[in-house]
Amino acid sequence: TIPRPRFVSVADIETINVPEFLQDLIIKYGLTPEMLLVEITETAFSENNIIVRETIDQLHQYGFCILMDDFGSGYSSLNALKDIPVNIIKMDMRFVSQTQDPARADTIIKMILAMAKELNMEVVAEGVETVEQAEKLKQYGCSYIQGYLYAKPMPTEEYPEFVKNMKQGN
Repeated sequence: TIPRPRFVSVADIETINVPEFLQDLIIKYGLTPEMLLVEITETAFSENNIIVRETIDQLHQYGFCILMDDFGSGYSSLNALKDIPVNIIKMDMRFVSQTQDPARADTIIKMILAMAKELNMEVVAEGVETVEQAEKLKQYGCSYIQGYLYAKPMPTEEYPEFVKNMKQGN
C-alpha cells in the first residue's frame, strides 16, 4: 500500500529547504524515506519549474517518492512530465467523474495509463465513487484507486481505527 503523502506547496519550496526538512523528520521519528511520500500539485510545476526540479532531484537523492497531484487538471501536465521525474501521477478526479462523452474520457484514461507505464510510473486515480468506476480502472490497469468508494476524508486520530477495521474486513 502507498504511505500517506506529505503535501508540498510552492511556498514551502521557496521558503524552506524541503528536502532537508523532510530528511530531519525521518531521522527524528525513526522513519525511512519510503514511509513518507511527497505530493506536489501540478500547478507547482508551472509556477517555478527550476526550483521545483532542483527540489525534486534532491528529494530523489534522499530516497523520497514524488507524486504529481491533480494530473490533467491544468495546462502543463505533459510538459512537466517531460522535464520533471516524478514517480507517481495522481490522475485528477474529473477524468473518472460524470462526463458528456464517457467513451472519450475512457480513451484519455487509457492513454494516461499507457503513457505512465512507458515512463515507468504508477498511477493513482482520484475521486472514485462507484464500484463501476473502480472496476473499469482496474480493467484498464490502474495501479491504485482512491475516493469516497473506499473512505471519506477523516481526522488523523480516526485513521488507526479505520486501518484496524480494514485489516479485520469490516
